[in-house]
Parts: sequence; structure tokens; C-alpha cells
Amino acid sequence: MVTNGSAAGALPSHARGYTNSMRKVLRFMWTATRGHHLAPWRSPYLRWRIETYSGVKMQDIGFIEFAGFLFRERAELSRFLQWTGQMDDYARPQPRNRRF
Repeated sequence: MVTNGSAAGALPSHARGYTNSMRKVLRFMWTATRGHHLAPWRSPYLRWRIETYSGVKMQDIGFIEFAGFLFRERAELSRFLQWTGQMDDYARPQPRNRRF
């Protein structure tokens, strides 16, 4: 039963950490795929990032190449997304006296 009106307060601590990290991943993906949210492989920014990382030309990146890149590089992408979450924490510090 939630008594304080906050859904996050009802979650165990490990679930809150997972939820917070997923929120950061989704925030990055939302901003990185601006204009192409339903087809991220068409995002010029993500295509450029894949081209500079892997050497595959932007024009050659379609759904199959995008999905293959995500699968092959999933460990590195996980580390990258953790890093972007840490940088987001530095860029958007939480106020010290938050009131609910």
C-alpha cells in the first residue's frame, strides 16, 4: 500500500535504481532520435555516431545493420549509456532541499 502518494517510494531500493537508470536511457534515446522516435535507425545523429564508431557508411545503415550493431556492441552501449547517465547527473544536479 502506498501511503505517501509516491509510486517510487513503494518500490524496493534495487528497483528504484533500475527505474532511475532506465529513465536516463530513455531520456538519451528520446533526444538522440529527435524526429525519428519510432524508427531510430533513421536518426541522422545515431547514424553518424554508428558511422564514426564502426566505420559503416551512414547511407548503408538500415534496420538490419542498426539491429546488428546494437546486438554486437550491446556491452559497449551499456557502458556508454551508464556514462551518459552520470554526465546527465552532473549537468542536471538535484536540488538539495526538495520538497514533496
